Amino acid sequence: MGVSVPAGCWLLFDKPALVRGGEHDPALGELCLCAVTRFEVLYSARSQKAFRQLETELDAVHELRTDIDQAAVLHLDRHYDTLARVLAFTPVRLEV
Repeated sequence: MGVSVPAGCWLLFDKPALVRGGEHDPALGELCLCAVTRFEVLYSARSQKAFRQLETELDAVHELRTDIDQAAVLHLDRHYDTLARVLAFTPVRLEV
């Protein structure tokens, strides 16, 4: 991946990285999500049963508090690399 991420860093994943992504390297940090990603994932549920299953799975993941926590962004979208030049975050591209 070629990106320097501080040890023990949170890795905030976007929906495509969650849905289409492969395995991330645990040495890069622990996965987390934000309220927007949670909403996007739950919105895609096709039934109440699927919603409850997704909700249970997401409850096991740390929810990032943007006012307290800092995280690198685990993604599949090349645009995050461009955004990182202007915004204050570290992009980590997930290889699939």
